[in-house]
This record gives sequence, C-alpha cells and structure tokens, in this order.
Amino acid sequence: MDTRYVQHRMSNDGPTYCVVSEEDARWKVQDVRGYLLVLPKSEYVLCDPPGRWVDVTDECEPKISALNRQQIWHKDVCIDGANGYRFRKVTLYKQAPSLLSCTALLVEHRQP
Repeated sequence: MDTRYVQHRMSNDGPTYCVVSEEDARWKVQDVRGYLLVLPKSEYVLCDPPGRWVDVTDECEPKISALNRQQIWHKDVCIDGANGYRFRKVTLYKQAPSLLSCTALLVEHRQP
C-alpha cells in the first residue's frame, strides 16, 4: 500500500503527517520528529505527499526590471514568492570576540 498523508482541512500549506494506521474516527500519524499522534478525521483529511524544497539561492541573480524594480531570477523565472518558490528567512551567527548575527534570505524551489 502507498504511503498516505493527512493535513488539517483548513490549511493548504500547514504540516502534513504520515499515516501509520486508520480507525473509524481518527488517524494515527507520525510527525517529522518521529512522534506518534492521534488526529480526528473530522479535522484532518487525506492530502498529496509533501513536496521537497531545494535551496537554489546560488543559482539566483538580481535584475532590474523595465519599471526600475529589483527582482530575483532563477534561470528564466522571475521569483515572486509564488510559482513553486519560497523565501525563507534565516539568522546566521558568528562567534567573533563577541557573538554577531545577521539575517539572510534563502530561495527555495519546490521539487515534486
């Protein structure tokens, strides 16, 4: 049998859970940390398997549009936070004489 996944009925981008077993009114699932959870079928429905996000930041480049707006491009695609791309904010730390931090944006592309 294929692996099945469930997701909260009101969330298109929320977490997905791998179904371990199914009972009349509930799903027994495993989360990404490996914990077993019991979720009500009235709130959680079957969904597509989660996509895999791949960091493509190194393959991106900034360009200035005809309207003088800065845009980020990956190959021939303008990234606008939709069309299979997302931006993820991360904090970077460096231990110098004192702890320094800065924020960076990673560009990720969803793989099937």
